[in-house]
Amino acid sequence: MPGERRDGLGEDVALDGGLAWAAAWRGELRLRGGDAAGALADLSAAAKALPAYADGRVWLGQARLEAGDAKAALKDFDAAAKAAPKHALAQVGRAVALESLGKAKDAAKALEKAYSLDPRLRSGAPA
Repeated sequence: MPGERRDGLGEDVALDGGLAWAAAWRGELRLRGGDAAGALADLSAAAKALPAYADGRVWLGQARLEAGDAKAALKDFDAAAKAAPKHALAQVGRAVALESLGKAKDAAKALEKAYSLDPRLRSGAPA
C-alpha cells in the first residue's frame, strides 16, 4: 500500500541521523513514483535529522506542493535556499510556491534568481 512503512527506516532515522540520507533518497524515489504519502513520511523524517540537507528540503517542498500545501512547501524551499544559497532548484521551488500563494512579483524575483544561478534553466536544460 502506498505510504505504508515496510521497514523500520523511519524509526531508525530518529535513532541514527546517518540513515537520514537513505530516507531522503527513498523519499525522492517515492515522490517520482507517485507515492506522495510515502515521500512525505520519508522526507519529513530526513528533514528532522538533517535540516540543512538542501536537496532533501527541495524534495520535501515538491512533495508538499503536490499535496497542495504551498505554504509549508515555501518553508522547505526557503530552508534549502538558506542552507545552499546557490541551489537554483530551491529558487525554482520558491517561485512555484509563491505563485501558488498569489505572490506573483515575489515568484518572478525567485525565478530570476534561479536563472542567475543556473542560466541553463532558461533553455529548459536540466539543472
